[in-house]
Formats: sequence, structure tokens, C-alpha cells
Amino acid sequence: GSTGSGKTTLMNLIPRFYDASEGEVLVDGVNVKEYDLEALYAKIGYVSQKAVMFTGTVADNV
Repeated sequence: GSTGSGKTTLMNLIPRFYDASEGEVLVDGVNVKEYDLEALYAKIGYVSQKAVMFTGTVADNV
């Protein structure tokens, strides 16, 4: 999305770094406030737009 479209805000709301002041944030149809944090975090993945090169093999970096 474009600058100012809310990508960073959404990425902070989904893992509950802070809670929405209005409305609700749903993951798999369930409000994130209803999840145990460990269960919620198990459903979340993040891929950065910026490429990073690691040293070593893939196995070394997993």
C-alpha cells in the first residue's frame, strides 16, 4: 500500500502491541483480544519488504 495507508498500524494491532480504540481486529474470524497471546503469535508470520542477507547456510539460520 501507499504511504499513510495504515500498514504499520495494522501490523501493530494484529499481535496486540496495542489494542484498537474502536472496532475490532479479527484473525481467522476471531477478535485478537480473545486469543491467548501464545496461540495468537503462532498464527502470525512477517515478511519484510527489505531483503537481508545472512551468513552461513539456510540450516544455520533457522
